[in-house]
Amino acid sequence: SEVLNKTFASLRAAHQREQSLMADKHEAELAQTQAEMLAYRSQITPHFLFNTLESMRSLAHHYGAEPIEGLISGMSQMFRYSLAAPQLVPLQSELGHLDSYLSVMEIRFPKCYQIKRDIAAETLFCHLPSMSLQPLVENIMKYAFHGRISGMLLIQSFLTEGGFVVRV
Repeated sequence: SEVLNKTFASLRAAHQREQSLMADKHEAELAQTQAEMLAYRSQITPHFLFNTLESMRSLAHHYGAEPIEGLISGMSQMFRYSLAAPQLVPLQSELGHLDSYLSVMEIRFPKCYQIKRDIAAETLFCHLPSMSLQPLVENIMKYAFHGRISGMLLIQSFLTEGGFVVRV
């Protein structure tokens, strides 16, 4: 009887472990399904936004509203970059994003500023944090140009003994 009791106890323990493992597996599958749904939802919103922006851009093009087409195109490029850019990007990519931002600002504030670039070719593939230039330029335009009729914005990049420098 003692051997039977030990056998039944072992079977009960094994059954409990199996049930616990099945519950853990079910919880993991449920968590994975929820994560997939959240990922899917996060893709729907940008997808809808980009489709809507492209529809608006097409309409602006169709009706010959070039400034509106340019504004929408710039905004769309900015949103795509902000969603897709990795943490570190080449200066060349960051300057492209900055061009999209400046195209939007040029429509908002036409001929209020000039952009001068002094970019060393050897720095174009140096990496910096994504989305770092646009806020700098935005702050300059907001605060340094405030109350002025026009302004000059200088963007420089160069290499030094200490590394890679970008100056706005």
